Amino acid sequence: MSKKHTETPAPEFPAIPERESVIDPIIDDLKRKPNTRFPAENEVAPPNPCQPQPAELDQDSGGGYNPDGTYPQT
Repeated sequence: MSKKHTETPAPEFPAIPERESVIDPIIDDLKRKPNTRFPAENEVAPPNPCQPQPAELDQDSGGGYNPDGTYPQT
């Protein structure tokens, strides 16, 4: 005959402290007044310093149709 195992009761876990939600700071940011600065009506954008690049004319125009019946080399 074997003895019945007696378990000792587990100690009470400490209460988990309430934390601020992860979403609360995001909501606070969304509630603030936006600081976007829109340009004035007479304000002109600076010129683009980049030179225009030539178009890649060998691209498929879409749908896989090539009017001359050839397939572009890849």
